[in-house]
Amino acid sequence: ENNVRAATSDTSWGATGAELENIARATFNREEYPLVMGIVWERLSARKWRNVYKSLDLLKYLCLHGSQRCYDEAKDALPHIQALQGFRYVDSAGKDEGRNVRERAKQLAELLGDPELMEEERQKSKALKAKIGGGASAGVSSDDYRYGSGPASRSYGE
Repeated sequence: ENNVRAATSDTSWGATGAELENIARATFNREEYPLVMGIVWERLSARKWRNVYKSLDLLKYLCLHGSQRCYDEAKDALPHIQALQGFRYVDSAGKDEGRNVRERAKQLAELLGDPELMEEERQKSKALKAKIGGGASAGVSSDDYRYGSGPASRSYGE
């Protein structure tokens, strides 16, 4: 539960690959699954753009790497995800932070709306995981990116 809250927090950094993998593993546990998904849906309904943005990222990760129930539940919630394509959030400096949420929602909705594309993405993810060693700590970490403004020289998703 704490991992999910941390992964979808309002901070400017994202979850590590190992944290995402641990959350995905938890979705295979009957007791942990409802806790994980409950927080994901709670955060997707938040007003703060980073909570929503990170929740969309986490939900995509869970659809690709978590239990089949994650995908099934997300697909059932497709209208909610599509509604996020209209998400609006302008910060105090006038920057439209909602555009990142809108783009992520669009990408996830396309994936959920096309079972063949979803399966293709799952297979690509499995192949990449096998290629880089399969461990949760292997590969690129989302620590390399920042969500929104911050001292990083790159922005995730841009």
